[in-house]
Amino acid sequence: TVTVAPSFLKGVITVGNPILPPVVSDIPDQTINEGQTFATINLDDFVYDLDDPDAALTWTASGQSQLIVSISPARVATISTLNPDWFGSETVTFRATDPDLNFDEDAAIFTVNPVNDPPVLANITNKSRLAGQTLSFVTSATDIDNPCGDILFSIANAPVGATLTNDAPCGATFNWPTVCTDSGVYNVTFIVSDGDLADSQVVQITILPNPDRFDTNPDSLAFTFAAGQSEPATQNLSVNDPGCGEMTFEVLVSEPWLLATPGNGMTSALLTVGIDTAGLAAGDYTAVITIRQTG
Repeated sequence: TVTVAPSFLKGVITVGNPILPPVVSDIPDQTINEGQTFATINLDDFVYDLDDPDAALTWTASGQSQLIVSISPARVATISTLNPDWFGSETVTFRATDPDLNFDEDAAIFTVNPVNDPPVLANITNKSRLAGQTLSFVTSATDIDNPCGDILFSIANAPVGATLTNDAPCGATFNWPTVCTDSGVYNVTFIVSDGDLADSQVVQITILPNPDRFDTNPDSLAFTFAAGQSEPATQNLSVNDPGCGEMTFEVLVSEPWLLATPGNGMTSALLTVGIDTAGLAAGDYTAVITIRQTG
């Protein structure tokens, strides 16, 4: 401080150093591709303050919404994206403030270029069916970059008779009406593609032997009648072999008053079942129809 006191003046004039704000220089813009990382910024390299050391300055960032800007105590800025699949540009303004609240700032543009991401096939569990039955299920996929209509499903190593139909915006239907000779294990590759990138999964499909057996429908029959009335109406009993062979069978009844015709057949038949009420007193009666393989 210099004090000037001329003899002819009755006052003091004081001349002091002015308080100068920090000066922030141009912070470079940055451009990366989706999935890459922005370079860190050493903010001390972009500020000059005649009055204060770098450590005395406070840095802030503003303007970002899809970007995350973190400034460390050492004044190093790290920029990242909120969503790893986001692309676009944002302008971030960096401000340096000194202890006297003087500041300067500079804006930098950070750009993320889009990169095609592959579609993702939803997990498909292994499947199994009996030979002669139909295996059908829907598979699906997602693609962060493309609408569903732009992805295509396909299969490799498909068994004979199996199809995959692109019949849904984000999915496809696998259908295989197996035959009795299809027993075995099949490794089928399911693929989804956006025309450039693809995802795939190998699914194990097991077709089990389908042994011969007899199914009947319904499981039971009931007849009700009153003494002196005519015989109750007959009822139908279907016999079916859902297995892969052809079996001959005979029909046996456990009581003489129970009637079932025809008495034999092959693979499937429709039996007519009735009762002979002659000689039956009032009461409840139970009998069994047995379908037995012959030959």
